[in-house]
Amino acid sequence: MDTVVAYNLIGGDEDDYMYDSIDIRPDICPICKNRIKDVPDPYYKVKKKGTYVTTYDHYDIVSEQFRKFCIENNYQNLRFTELVRSKGYYVLEVGEVVYLDEVRGHIEFVNHRDCCGSYDEIICPPLYVSKDRNPPLPKDFIARSYYRYGSFNRKSPVLLVGVETKRKMKEYPLKGLYFRKLFL
Repeated sequence: MDTVVAYNLIGGDEDDYMYDSIDIRPDICPICKNRIKDVPDPYYKVKKKGTYVTTYDHYDIVSEQFRKFCIENNYQNLRFTELVRSKGYYVLEVGEVVYLDEVRGHIEFVNHRDCCGSYDEIICPPLYVSKDRNPPLPKDFIARSYYRYGSFNRKSPVLLVGVETKRKMKEYPLKGLYFRKLFL
């Protein structure tokens, strides 16, 4: 029987792009146009206010309440880029990495690119944490997947939280958060 060791944290949709045009995006490979890094636009204006929302081009935006929760719980390797046109909102970047199990999760890697080392698509909702590539996971953490999942310029890492972190988020309470089980 599989054991739940973490959760994929999911927020609402922002219903907009951080970058309107692929021609001006500093976060993509200039050759293949795949998203390869995070470059938040501090002048982006939030359209749909919430605790945690994601833009169509997969930037995670969190509220001041979410940021405060993370600071109070001393979660490490988080970066909050303040959105100057939307006071109280931040682009969240997570530095801590957890490897997911590509084999057990049946994750499909499509068309590797030599120009930047990315794939055009990484497909399949993650379900399993790698047993071999991670130390034992703590119960209280916030991390991201090593790979960016999705297609082309709409790829992003999966946000993961520990079992205890989920409980704390529900008690805080942070509204509009959804959790998908990840197994060992």
